Amino acid sequence: MSNEFPNAEILKEICEVEMPFGKYKGTILADLPINYLEWFQREGMP
Repeated sequence: MSNEFPNAEILKEICEVEMPFGKYKGTILADLPINYLEWFQREGMP
């Protein structure tokens, strides 16, 4: 059975870690635009 709640450590990291490179360098991961996250998922790591 899958866990209904997200992993607390992952949520904490998303709210504290900054994007380390690119156009959004320095932006907190949780603040990145959805379209950028979708693009990043499609294209993968640069």
